[in-house]
Amino acid sequence: MSFQRLALGLLSFGVLSLGLTACGVGPAGPDQGDPPAISESSSGSLPPFMNLVERSKDNTAFRGTRRVRVVRDQNVMEVLEDVGANGSGAFAVELLDSVSLLPDTDPLSFPLVHENAARFHWQMRDFRVWSLQQACGSYSINVLSAPQPVAGIQCERVEFVRFVSLGERPGHFEADIDPTTGFVLAWREFDGSQQPIIESVFETFTYGGDTSDLNLRERSFPAQALDLNSGLAAQVGAEVFVPDVFPPGYELYGGELLTIPSQPSLTNSSILQPGPWVRLIATDGLQTISFAHSAQQTIVSATPGDLRVTSLGDWEVGFGEFGGVRFVVAGRVKVTGLASIVQSAF
Repeated sequence: MSFQRLALGLLSFGVLSLGLTACGVGPAGPDQGDPPAISESSSGSLPPFMNLVERSKDNTAFRGTRRVRVVRDQNVMEVLEDVGANGSGAFAVELLDSVSLLPDTDPLSFPLVHENAARFHWQMRDFRVWSLQQACGSYSINVLSAPQPVAGIQCERVEFVRFVSLGERPGHFEADIDPTTGFVLAWREFDGSQQPIIESVFETFTYGGDTSDLNLRERSFPAQALDLNSGLAAQVGAEVFVPDVFPPGYELYGGELLTIPSQPSLTNSSILQPGPWVRLIATDGLQTISFAHSAQQTIVSATPGDLRVTSLGDWEVGFGEFGGVRFVVAGRVKVTGLASIVQSAF
């Protein structure tokens, strides 16, 4: 198995179902009242629709086609995707057409790679506001003056520029948001020269659209949300290794206890051994770092193993073991950053 295919499997093995927080307020779930009318950021007051963005992606039933372009070293990958969701956590991201691929891509295996990466695309690659409160402290957020229609829906264009003082990966994003729902219908990311490096735009979109012919994906494994404000060891029934070093601007956001079932494909040497796993996520509001470890000793080892790292686009995925505990760490950070996160956990 290639490192990249292994990385896709590691990144997609769990999907978080966590409480969401708007700027200046505590966690608010769907049954905990309306969000506040105004959010404050470094850029001043934000319009009320920004409080809808956190919940919208996971809570919206829809069907649409979108065009995704990724630019790397003046080469372009462009694909057309059929995307849908039921508004209760199940989703589909299916390949309709490969318009152009990057030079190092095998066109014959690309459809399978794309299928295996669907959860990664939906949960990690796509633009998402994980925490508006955290984003307000990490990004200058501005509503741009020219509203944009996307797939026939009038949208507000919002710019997110990460503060240079936070160092690694400044980050510059634009998102076209339906102000009536908070749903992001188009987004793009720019490099340091203000050139787009990835763009995703819905060309057709229908709220509540028929998804009966799509293979909607549920979460991969059973999971139990963890309360970061209570003793984690008591919740898990084992020691929990919590990193306390993250790149500037990132903070722990949530966690869950996953149960990975026995599968024929999981050998004794596989990173993802059957049993309980703890998964923690840190965010700067938009971008995330995931750290997961087995909640029981899966191998006997007196010394830490090597941190093995592979790249998946601009994501770095590291995995290995420490004292019999296997771990996986992933994020859009440098390898040295991954190593610091792992070292701080153990």
